[in-house]
Amino acid sequence: MRGPGRRALAVVVAAAAGFSALAACSVGAEDDAHRIAPDQVPFGLLEPPATSAPPASGEAVGLYLVRDDRLTLVSRTLASGAGLPELLGALSTGPTEGEQARGIESLLPPDQIADVGTERGVAEVDLSPAFSDLRPEVQTLALAQIVFTLTGRSGIGSVDFTIDGEPVEVPRADGSLTTESLARDDFAELAPEAG
Repeated sequence: MRGPGRRALAVVVAAAAGFSALAACSVGAEDDAHRIAPDQVPFGLLEPPATSAPPASGEAVGLYLVRDDRLTLVSRTLASGAGLPELLGALSTGPTEGEQARGIESLLPPDQIADVGTERGVAEVDLSPAFSDLRPEVQTLALAQIVFTLTGRSGIGSVDFTIDGEPVEVPRADGSLTTESLARDDFAELAPEAG
């Protein structure tokens, strides 16, 4: 057999071979589904799909932590729309492991802030009564952290401190006590070094 007939026969044979291979791979005709034992399932099909964490989204904020008895600025990402309680919560959570390795710490222990709000450009921070038990030098640095962190937010120029809603005397960096609103100038000597 020569010419077109031979080519037609080759096409028919190839098609038959293809159908045979396809039939060997197909699922048999069954009326009902049936369970397969886990050890009979092909490798990897029972594993959960690999997922990647969603990209971090939110708002970058500056927190003031402490290194060598001075403030140092670090960055955190908070959820978009996070308020002052979340900001101070991040402050009391403290440094990351990498920051700790560089000697950075927070002197604001957890649970020292009872409440926080704002009124007319002044942040109002109600401290826990336990704040009074902190050593004076720790109080000063913790207050400096709070003041610098909160006044870093747009529209906040100073901070009032209370305990149980009542004004309380708190130390400035120079050691003097006041019940007045505190601003960055009150802790200027603790500010991060320029550069």
